[in-house]
Amino acid sequence: MGMRKVWTIAAAAAVCAALVLTRQKPVQYRCAAVEVREIAVCVEAVGTVNFAQTRALNVPAAGTVARVFLQEGDAVQEGQAVAELTPLTEDWEKLRNLAGEKAESAEFNEQMLKVCTLRAPADGVLYSLPIYPGAAVTPGMAAGAVVSQEKCVKALVPESAMEQLKVGQAASVTRAGKEYAVSISKIAPSDAQAGQIEITLTGDALRRLSAGMRADVRIVLEQCTAPSVPLEALRADGAVLCVTESGAVAVPVETGLCSERYVQLVEGPPVGTQVALGEA
Repeated sequence: MGMRKVWTIAAAAAVCAALVLTRQKPVQYRCAAVEVREIAVCVEAVGTVNFAQTRALNVPAAGTVARVFLQEGDAVQEGQAVAELTPLTEDWEKLRNLAGEKAESAEFNEQMLKVCTLRAPADGVLYSLPIYPGAAVTPGMAAGAVVSQEKCVKALVPESAMEQLKVGQAASVTRAGKEYAVSISKIAPSDAQAGQIEITLTGDALRRLSAGMRADVRIVLEQCTAPSVPLEALRADGAVLCVTESGAVAVPVETGLCSERYVQLVEGPPVGTQVALGEA
């Protein structure tokens, strides 16, 4: 027998032996234990910080701005004078003619004072005030805005979650790693996107945030503390593969709540059991 034939036979025998050993080698699994965990079903979204209330400073009559008493950023109270207006001469004369004999009365002067004064519509902060002495104004023109010191966060969430949401429900807002406790104050259909609803979240802690900021919103819909396994342990046939020193066996389970990472085991292997996540 030639040397080449001998080497060929030896190589073939080695391959066969390797195949036998490979088949006999037990499968190695990546495992995780059945553990008692807190499982939460949540709605998460990205929202925007807004002022809880914004009111326009509407000009009461046509004319020009005579004086401006305040500036942007000043705190105001409802009814406080923000600016003084000089009505157009023809409007002034028209009002006096309509008043007739009452034109010189205290009541008429009080009414004219209202016409000539731009006042804050609510308590808050002057967010914008673009008017200046000499500027022309027209009736109903927005000469600025007053915003509340309270803030809110508005976010769009799936319409499918609407039945599980309610006004007063607790939620959280996270910005730059800091979490703020809030609650739902309003639920409304969204005009911006079909299949979405707009929720408004409020809370005293939001005062620390600035309008226009983006923040992460999290609302817990359901939660429980129960035995659970990672989602990847759940097989398509509704079982988990329990791993012991002697081997692995599939065990049927009944599941409950399911979060992004874990699934509750209502019925199944006891706590501490190792279950396969996949082959190592």
